[in-house]
Amino acid sequence: MVHEPTPQPVTFLVAANDAGATSKKNADFVCDGTADEVQIQAAIDALPTLGGIVQLSEGTFNFAAAVTITDQSGIWVRGSGVTTTTLFLSNSANSRMFSINNTVDINGLRFSDFEADGNAANQSDGGDRDDHAMIYGTEQATTEVLNNVLIENLYLHDGRAGAMIRLPDTRHLLITNVYLKNGGSAGGTHICDGMWVGNGQDIHVSDCTFENNTDVGYAQARNTRTTTTNCIARLNDEGGFTFARNCLNGVFTNCVSESNTGGAKAYGFGIRPFLGGTPNTLIISNCVVRDNTVGFWIEDSTNISLLNNFLSGNTTNFDETAGGNTNIVSFNNRGWDDEDSDITANTHTLTITDDVADAGLLISNADGSLRLINATDTGNEFSAALQLFSKGVNQPGKIFSKIPVANDTGTVAALVIQSQQDDNTDLVTRPILSIQNRATAIYTFGLTALDLLGNDVVNIGMLNLNNATRLLIATDTITVTQSFHTVDGAGAADDDLVTINGGTAGDKITLKPDDDAVTITIVDTGNIILAGDADFVMSDIADTWEAIFDGTNWLETSRSSNHV
Repeated sequence: MVHEPTPQPVTFLVAANDAGATSKKNADFVCDGTADEVQIQAAIDALPTLGGIVQLSEGTFNFAAAVTITDQSGIWVRGSGVTTTTLFLSNSANSRMFSINNTVDINGLRFSDFEADGNAANQSDGGDRDDHAMIYGTEQATTEVLNNVLIENLYLHDGRAGAMIRLPDTRHLLITNVYLKNGGSAGGTHICDGMWVGNGQDIHVSDCTFENNTDVGYAQARNTRTTTTNCIARLNDEGGFTFARNCLNGVFTNCVSESNTGGAKAYGFGIRPFLGGTPNTLIISNCVVRDNTVGFWIEDSTNISLLNNFLSGNTTNFDETAGGNTNIVSFNNRGWDDEDSDITANTHTLTITDDVADAGLLISNADGSLRLINATDTGNEFSAALQLFSKGVNQPGKIFSKIPVANDTGTVAALVIQSQQDDNTDLVTRPILSIQNRATAIYTFGLTALDLLGNDVVNIGMLNLNNATRLLIATDTITVTQSFHTVDGAGAADDDLVTINGGTAGDKITLKPDDDAVTITIVDTGNIILAGDADFVMSDIADTWEAIFDGTNWLETSRSSNHV
């Protein structure tokens, strides 16, 4: 039997005006840097009925008007990467970028792998708040829908107004790894959502970030069967996530909604009817809700479950003052002091069966994540993020790291203790780790050194210094940077060593010649004090000299002429 090869989709390459020569040579359409949507539109229109791929090259595509997809299925607009392909809305274009207009059902649309810059500061308000959307679907008065839409790997920012992604009437929508930022940042009449999805079914959003938009980060209306996973909404004026207007059967898991404070009731999660309807059957679980004006704002909703979330720093954790709610369930939401759950006095006790091997609390996650957060600095929180207590006389509390391989030859540390500042930069002044006996520090690991704080070091098997580095005498002077150095004369000739710079009180050094043919004479002047005021001549590469620094002078402790 002969198997016919699977037909490959038709692909048209569109090259930007500033693309490389190879891309332009291989392109089916080449842009001139002005109204580049014309060439992209021509590529889409040239695709067959079953659709195909419009591949955008590296470079910048300047849009003066929208690219329209009208009653066409199977269209994939694919860039060459979010740091490689940029779509830029030209000054005063006042336009959408992609507009989907369907009078029939459309199937299999896809947008991926590009950056879109809405250039908000150089646009003006339109009559409709969605006039500047970057990916826009027309809301249908009848039953036409968009089926099987995939949007992935995009960076959309600085849209003027409305929503940077606005998709109504969609069935089976997947949006993943999309970053939507600064919607509405230039001001204007209309505020701007990061993304709005409405009247859809089977909507799945994951690994997206909605940041600094003047309306809601991610707004839903009238959707059925939705999941939102591993998403972040932060610094949005009106709220992080909205579930509104007859939304039904939604789930939010492992999301973060934080620092949404622009409005009087800016929320982490808003479950509200807005223009009518009743949000029904929503689960929000394992989410972090912090530093918002309101954590959860719920009104006129039913069957809402808030499970295992972490709340901190919200002005108000829960607001249902508008009423009209039915069957609101909250359980085990940490940081919610007045929650009706099994948490009493902010302590949750888990009892493990005694004397059972390996019994305990197992926290299993793909990235092995256990977060213990001391939320504020008021003096009322726990004094340590993690405390280990053992009531067994010979069973100490310990942190144990087990490598899941035998005969391991890896080089990565089995246990890492990492410190950093809140902005993810290195510590500047404070020590990284302090080991204490009750409240008294015994050892401190600083930024560059281990401080024993006057305590003894015992039972050392072998003290190993860094390999010697070469110092070249300049004007009878060297500057030490570690404990072991070789020394060479200026111009590879015999030389005197009179002054040693560097070091702090208590440092010890060992010096030896770098070259067997060069004689180094250590002279009892400068800041070097030698035994019996006698200079020491190192004429052999095996000779060594040792000293300790008292903060002013280097005091000789030993010399050795080891001629070979």
